[in-house]
Amino acid sequence: MSYSAIESPEYVPGSTHGTRRRSFKSDLHDDTSEETPLIGRAPHGQIIAPKDKWNIVRWSFLYLGMITMLPWNIMLSMPSFWDYKFRNVTLDALNSSISGQSDLFSDKPTEMQITFPSYLSIASNVPGAITTIAHSLLGQRACVRKRIFWSLAVFFASFGGLLVLSLPNSDKWQDRYLHTVILMVVLLNVGVNVLQGALFGVSGRFPSIYAGCVMTGQSLGGVLPAIAAILLTLFDVEPRVLGPVCFCLILVSILTAMVIFFGMSNNIYFLYYGEGKVSVDQDIDHNDEVDHICYKAIFKNSWMYFVTGYINYATTLSVFPAITSLVRSQVQTHWTRVFFTPVASVLLFNVGDLIGRTSATWLQWPGTKRFEQFTLMSVTILRIAFIPSLMLCNVDVAIRRHLFTLFHGDVTFCCFILALGISSGYIGNVSMLMIPKVNEVAIEIQAAATLMNSAVVLGIASGSTAGYFLQDAL
Repeated sequence: MSYSAIESPEYVPGSTHGTRRRSFKSDLHDDTSEETPLIGRAPHGQIIAPKDKWNIVRWSFLYLGMITMLPWNIMLSMPSFWDYKFRNVTLDALNSSISGQSDLFSDKPTEMQITFPSYLSIASNVPGAITTIAHSLLGQRACVRKRIFWSLAVFFASFGGLLVLSLPNSDKWQDRYLHTVILMVVLLNVGVNVLQGALFGVSGRFPSIYAGCVMTGQSLGGVLPAIAAILLTLFDVEPRVLGPVCFCLILVSILTAMVIFFGMSNNIYFLYYGEGKVSVDQDIDHNDEVDHICYKAIFKNSWMYFVTGYINYATTLSVFPAITSLVRSQVQTHWTRVFFTPVASVLLFNVGDLIGRTSATWLQWPGTKRFEQFTLMSVTILRIAFIPSLMLCNVDVAIRRHLFTLFHGDVTFCCFILALGISSGYIGNVSMLMIPKVNEVAIEIQAAATLMNSAVVLGIASGSTAGYFLQDAL
C-alpha cells in the first residue's frame, strides 16, 4: 500500500463532530479504530495518507466529468435525426411520389422541427435548476457513492428509453413521440445534475487538481461531440441510422462510467479523501455531518465565487449558441455554408473552453485574498461586453431586423469566440478550484462546492433563457 506524508491540512479530510473548527490532524490522531487502516504513521507520529497510485482516481474524475456533458452534447449534435423524426410526413410521401422531385418541400421546416430545440432547453434547464438546488440542500445526507451510482443508473435508463423510442417508425405518432422524448430528457437531466453536483462536491475534498480534472473532463465533453458533428456532416450519415448509433455509443460510455466509478469508489485514496474515512470499514454518519454545516460561514467565505460563477455562465450561455449560431461567414462558399457554424462557432468555443479550464487547473490564479476575489468578479462583470459585441457581428440578414452590423470580418468573430471560450473556462474553473481554499472543514468544502454548482446551473438556465430574448432584439 502506497502512502504520502500529509503536508497541508487543506487536503486532509476531517471530522465535523464536536467543535466546529476542530483541526483535521487532531481528528486523525484521535482515531483508535482497530479496523483496517487507510493511513499510516511515520516514526515521529506524522500522519501518512495513501497515494493515488497511477493517478487512477484523477483519471476517473476526468472521465466522470466528461460523462456529465458528453451524452447531452452528442444528443444535441445530431439535428438531422430530430429533423427526420419531426419532418412533415404528408409532404414527404408526396415528394417520394414525384419522380425527380425528392427535395421539393425539404427547405420548409415543420413547427415541431422549429420548436424542438426550445422544448429541449426548457426540459433541461427547469428540472436541472430544481434538482441542483434540492441536491445542494439535501443530497449530502446520502453518501456520495449512492448518489453517483443512482444518478448514473437514471442516466443509463433514460438513454436506454431514447434508444428504444428511436428504433420504430414514429411517423404516425409524432406527437406522442415528442412528449415521450421530452419526458426522457427531464429524467436524464435529473440524473445528470445529481451526478454533476455530487462530483463537484466530493472533488472539493481532494487536492484542487482533482476538481480541475472534473472541469477539464466537462470541456472534453464539449470538444469531442463538436468534432463528431463535423465528421457526421462531412460523411453525410443517414439520419434514420444516426440516432440509434449515437444512443448506443452514449449507453456504452455511461456503462463504462459505472465500471470506472465502481473501481474508484473502492480505492483507498477515494475512501480516505472522498468519504473522510481513516479505516476501510468505518461508518460515517452523514446526517450528523450535515447537521454541523455552518452555511453562514460558507456564504461569508465564498459569496464572491458564487456570484462570479453565476455571471460567468449566464453571460456565456446568453450568446452561445443562441447568437453565435446565427452569425454567417463574410465569404459565401459551399464550405462556409456547411461548416462555418460547426467549426468557427461550436468547435472553436469548446477548444477555447478546454484551454481556459486546463490553464486554470495549473495556474490557479488569482488567489483567495479578498482583493483577488474582487478582481476576478470584476473581470467577470466586464465579460458582459461580449453580449453586444457578438450581437453586432455578421448575423444572418434574414434574421436581423433591428440592429446594424459593426464587425463584418470572420477573423474578428473567431477572435471573439475564442476569447469567450477561454475566459469562460478559466473563470469557471478558478472559481471552483478556490472554493476548497476558503473553507476549512471537509464537509463544508463539499457543501460549498455543491452550492457553487448550483450557482453555475442557475447561471446556465438564466443565460439560456436570456438568449431567446436577445435573438428577438437582433
